Amino acid sequence: MEELVEIYVAESVEQMRVIADDLRQRIFESLVEQPLTVTQVGGRLGIAPAKVHYHVRELERVGLVRLVETREKGGILEKYYRAVARHIMFPMSLIRSADPSALFNAANDFVQDVSRRFLSAFGRASRDQPDHLPLSLGREHIWITREELDEVVRLQQETVERFQERRGTPGEHEMTLAYLIHPTELEEPGDSEAAPPPALPKDENDQA
Repeated sequence: MEELVEIYVAESVEQMRVIADDLRQRIFESLVEQPLTVTQVGGRLGIAPAKVHYHVRELERVGLVRLVETREKGGILEKYYRAVARHIMFPMSLIRSADPSALFNAANDFVQDVSRRFLSAFGRASRDQPDHLPLSLGREHIWITREELDEVVRLQQETVERFQERRGTPGEHEMTLAYLIHPTELEEPGDSEAAPPPALPKDENDQA
């Protein structure tokens, strides 16, 4: 089996927008270790193949997933897809050169998806027993150099990678960690009343 490259450097904001969806991230991760068909991905994630098919096609359209093999089985063609790399990096050069509206929409898609899923989990936790899995919401401000920040991100990634595969450990549950790292911007008088930049209308097909 062909070894994947470690990092794919994104080439467009459209790639950022497509991968912002949580389900597409899960599909991408499923296709990192080995090629799978849409049906196999659906079986792993517990999702109908028809729904997976749409998202795989979107990932393929923007170049984050590729068709690597086609097999004939019982008169039916089975298509195997694979992620283009283990990780995707969005370089600052892309962010600086991107259309501001498109960039805002891509970031907004991610933040809104994270927020919606957290609030859904929060609502379920409030109705469950006291021993329900904990939720955490917090914010820290730190003083750090660029080199130190790179080291923090690297250590964070190494720690997370230890737990990304299901081990079958008693009491094991899937948890979501979402990261937002940005330079601190202190609010100026009147800033809290300013309206956020308007989001461009989303295409109906973007809904998972």
